[in-house]
Amino acid sequence: MLLMNCPTCQKPIESERIIQNKAYCSCGQVVDLISEHHTKSDIILLRRLFLMVIAGVLIAAHLIIWRGHAFEIIPLKIKQVLGVASPSDLKSIAAICDDQQKWGCEIQALAQLFAMDHHNLSYLSHLAKIQADHGQLSQARQNYDIYFRLGGRSDSVRLQYANVLAKLGDKIQAKREFAFLVYHRHRKPQFEVAREYVHFLMKYHDYPTARAVIRRYRSYGTVASMFMNRDWVKINDQVRASRTPASMN
Repeated sequence: MLLMNCPTCQKPIESERIIQNKAYCSCGQVVDLISEHHTKSDIILLRRLFLMVIAGVLIAAHLIIWRGHAFEIIPLKIKQVLGVASPSDLKSIAAICDDQQKWGCEIQALAQLFAMDHHNLSYLSHLAKIQADHGQLSQARQNYDIYFRLGGRSDSVRLQYANVLAKLGDKIQAKREFAFLVYHRHRKPQFEVAREYVHFLMKYHDYPTARAVIRRYRSYGTVASMFMNRDWVKINDQVRASRTPASMN
């Protein structure tokens, strides 16, 4: 039976060369088996300690990152990774990620929820809003496009969409969405939306259209007669000063 390889010549040391806890190699090397055993034990112990430290650091990091949700999130994330998370699981993940301000995690959960149920457009609009709020404007626009293509009707979502379009520089489409909210029949006057629309128009020097918006909203009664008065003065000054008002079209 062979015991081990010689640390010097790397040749196997035969059992016949083992005498009283010492191994005598054919190359002349003498190995103290007790010392060798202790060395191996020390290495094993160090490895275990190292693994324990790593595990402790990972656990501490997990507790810090997830705080009060540290234990709740573990089985939910395991299900998500394995692809067996239910809609209820994914809603919980999205809520926890939102609470911990882990936007990438929330976006992933919302995308999976919408993939499971294409009829629930609230998942899609929420997803688009989170993307828009955190700089993913192109992705947000795509999801807003899908939302309205599938029949979404929320005015608040349309306003978010208009703002995303404005940030992306698509002024024609943004103008169309703002105008829909401001001028659509059978809707209550949207004063805050009109204010955003006017500021958008002023940014692109479309003062005639901005003036028309303010004039329309001032017609909704005496309370609104001074609507956006400071901007109204600026816009009229610009219109008078310009012989050929800039057009956005």
